[in-house]
Amino acid sequence: MPEENFETLQVLQVNTTETMKLQIYKELLSEIREQSAKDKEVREILGKKASGNTRDGKIALGLCEEKEGVLIYDCLI
Repeated sequence: MPEENFETLQVLQVNTTETMKLQIYKELLSEIREQSAKDKEVREILGKKASGNTRDGKIALGLCEEKEGVLIYDCLI
């Protein structure tokens, strides 16, 4: 096999792998958004944040934020 064909094959393999990882990430993120929208606690936390509450007996609201429909706690999903 010529060297240039091997390099092309490697690039295609890397691109395919990255494309697959991106698709899995998008599907996972979509599932997290969908389930979050159904989750009572997540909705309550986001509602409290939206109304300006900074305190809650269960969770530190100051460490919570919403990014693109996902509740993030202390920079963790």
